[in-house]
Amino acid sequence: MLVAVIAVGAIACSSSAAPTATAAPASEPGDDAPTTSDGGATSVDASAPKPRANGSAGCAKSGAAAGLQTGLSITAGNRARTYELAVPPAHDGTRAYPLVFVFHSGGRDGASVRDYFGFSGIAEAEAIFVYPDGLNKEWDLDSPTDTNKDVALFDALRAHVAAEYCVDEARVFATGSSMGGYLANQLGCRRGDALRAIAPHSAGGPWENGPNAYDDQGNLKCAQRPPAAMVFHGLKDTNVDPKDGQASVDHWAWANGCTAAQPTPTSPSPCVAYQGCKRPVVSCRIPDGTHRIWNAGPKATWDFFASLQ
Repeated sequence: MLVAVIAVGAIACSSSAAPTATAAPASEPGDDAPTTSDGGATSVDASAPKPRANGSAGCAKSGAAAGLQTGLSITAGNRARTYELAVPPAHDGTRAYPLVFVFHSGGRDGASVRDYFGFSGIAEAEAIFVYPDGLNKEWDLDSPTDTNKDVALFDALRAHVAAEYCVDEARVFATGSSMGGYLANQLGCRRGDALRAIAPHSAGGPWENGPNAYDDQGNLKCAQRPPAAMVFHGLKDTNVDPKDGQASVDHWAWANGCTAAQPTPTSPSPCVAYQGCKRPVVSCRIPDGTHRIWNAGPKATWDFFASLQ
């Protein structure tokens, strides 16, 4: 059983089944200072309207509020939860937009991770972004799926946003840093049928604590199909061991049936892409990276999501 201890600006997680995680430093919001001089990712044009075959019930509505909305609330798992929502200004119910969940690190909230990733300056017009708040500024990484309050929050928000806005339900994504990256990995295992791809930063996982969760070779047996995955980790991270990030890559490569022993370089450098996979798996191990988001990471995350049609 994993036990999480949270303080403002810091998180420590320990478990026999899971690695250690800590939240990003107190300077996290806005301090995505370069950890390498390498440039941004290859841009992908995601401006074309998506087929309405994947459009949600909200595509039939008009007049939904667009732009940044703060102080929103929803009931999930019999609890009142809060979140922020960023909707493209041009949303009018005629285009089905990707839906991107962004999860904060321990001790923080949705507003701080919104500023930290800066997606508003990268893809404001291309997707609907939801920034949930963890209860007590943390995420439940251990409770079984059926009773997990944050799996319930993901389910409730996905259903609510899709009912109110025009969402491409085949293109739902999750990303996050530190503890939020752990949650993205956990949801990739527990809600793989709902998630097209995940992009954890400075994190580890997924894992399960129940019986028969692993096969005879020690591989986690996720009940649902695996998402595509792009995993970011700084090799000088002293909060979450880079070995834990590599374990995440290894899991998603195994789950997606990747066949090539050696991945091939991809953009942005030094990222590499695994071959022969059912769904794309990319690893970005940043030589000078610490426990904060790589400067090229947010754009690379969006470009990865946007490439998945």
